[in-house]
Parts: sequence; C-alpha cells; structure tokens
Amino acid sequence: MTEHGRPSIGPILELCGRFQQFAALVAACRLRVFAALGDGEHPAEVVAARIGAPAHTTRQLLNALVALGLCKRTPSGYRNAPLAARFLDPASPAYVGDFVEWFGDGFAALATLDEAIRRGGPVGLSQSGSDLARLPPERLERYVRGMEQISVGTARYLAERVPLAGRRRLLDLGGGPAVFACTLARHHPELHVEVLELGPVVPFARRRVAAEGLADRVVVREADYKTADLGEGWDAVLLSQVLQTEAPEAGQALLRRVAAALAPGGLLIIHGVMTDEDGTSPPHVALMSLFLLALFPGGAAYPWTEVAAWVRAAGLHVDHFGRLPSPALTAIMLARK
Repeated sequence: MTEHGRPSIGPILELCGRFQQFAALVAACRLRVFAALGDGEHPAEVVAARIGAPAHTTRQLLNALVALGLCKRTPSGYRNAPLAARFLDPASPAYVGDFVEWFGDGFAALATLDEAIRRGGPVGLSQSGSDLARLPPERLERYVRGMEQISVGTARYLAERVPLAGRRRLLDLGGGPAVFACTLARHHPELHVEVLELGPVVPFARRRVAAEGLADRVVVREADYKTADLGEGWDAVLLSQVLQTEAPEAGQALLRRVAAALAPGGLLIIHGVMTDEDGTSPPHVALMSLFLLALFPGGAAYPWTEVAAWVRAAGLHVDHFGRLPSPALTAIMLARK
C-alpha cells in the first residue's frame, strides 16, 4: 500500500489493531461470553446478567466479537458464530479457551518484551523450573489446561506417523499433562511410557493417565529432566515443546544426556516450533520466538538446521524433518542412535 509512491501508514495501524482484536478475544473467554450465549440467541442484557457486567459494556464487547466473526447479530440479539461454538464454548469437546487465556496471560510478558530482549530472558516469573510453583494456581491451571487442549490433535497426528511399532519403552521428558504419553500408548498397545515432569504439573498428568485407564503402561515421575537420572536402554525418547524453552547450551547438554540414555537403534522424537534456516520463516514461527523469549529463560524458536546440528553433535543420526499441517506451528524431527 503506497501514497504517491511512498509507503502508507496503513500496515502499521493494522499491526496495532491486532492487539485490540486479541484483547477482545481474551476478554470474551475470561468473561465466559461464549458460554453465556451457548447455542441460543440472547440480547446483550441477558448476556450481561450472566457474565456479571453492565449491559452497555457487554454490548460493546459483543459488537467487537461480531466484527471479528466470532458472534452473529440477530433480530433477537447475539449468537455464537460456528467458529466460536466449536472452539470457544466450554460445552464443546473441541474447546480451547484455556489456551487462549494462557496466551492472554502472556500479555504482561509481551508488554515488557523490550526489557526481556535487553536482559536475554523473562522480566517476571517464567513458565518453567522453580517459577512454576510460584505461579498463581489459576494461571498454572490455565497453562496446563491450555497445553492439554492444543496438544490433542497434534499428539494424534504424531501417534499415527512416528515409527514406534516394536518399541516397548519410551521416555517422555517434560511431558506436561501426559497428552502425548497417553495418545502414543493408546495407539501402540505394546508401549510403556515414563513421563518426567515438575511437581506442580504432576497431578494434572496423573489425573489424565487415570482417566484414560492407562496407569498400567504410563507412569508419571516427579523430576526435573535437567538433573534427573534418565536411565538407559530406552527404545525412544520424546522431547515435545522442550528445546524451545531452553538456551542453546542447556539444549545441547540435554541432547547429550538423551543420547546416552537411548539404546542402540533408539529413536529420538523432537517436536516443537523451529524456524527455517534463515530464522525468519515461517513468519508465524519467527514471531512465536519472541513470545518464547518473554516466557522462558533462553526461550527461542531455533532454526531446525541448528537443532539438527546439535543432534548430530550428540552422536545421533537425523532421519527426518517435517512441518505439521497448517494451522499447527510445530515441526517434528526424528533421529536414531
């Protein structure tokens, strides 16, 4: 867009407006607006009463959600658009509202991104290590639930494509709420999985394992993968969304320990956000790198070629790299000992 051959200010204004769009989405999730609408049509006054807000401010938010395509204006008031009904109404099995709210928690971190860049890491509490226990309980739950909601489809995708047939023991480092562990174990009945996770997250993981009836094949161990004894003889090790939360030196040190823990012929599965070699593409992954920097000490979306070099330096052979289908931001790398 140009004005008489000169760049227009329009793209800058559009970038600023994206903050407003996301703020409206987060506010609607936190206020449970989509739950208040449910599968019906309601005037602003009814929605306002259900969320505990004045009618005039509720109407402002609803009108903004209409502008975003998340709600529809009707003669009777407002209703959820199909997108919101599927993903933002807590009554839907595909609900990802906790994930949206977790991103909203990152607002404060992003507001200090300039200082994080100067310091080389988060300004306030990070979302890893000992800081997890210091997070407010509701924020920790949003974080874990959000990761759970966004991981279900990805875990299923990996379970159907990662060559785990014939492998019996898998170590899942930093396995979060055990979505990947349970999905892989269910897809491969001969597989036994051990999840290593920090104390605050362990109850979430154990609840999921119990709910899925997999306690006989999925074990959750409270441990810090940075210092814990990883054992040896593992047929496979999974690092999902792990290396992107670590500084390069820590990531390389972890890969060396993982290599030592694998059995000969063992498989390393790396899943996470990684840029192309240039560090600038895909664009959404390059932007996610700044979000990781604001939340995790040393957090970054590293170029996949750099990660592959770390893997080779640890003594493993890289067999495969590929990106998950859109809209996923993540990629997968497979390596063997």
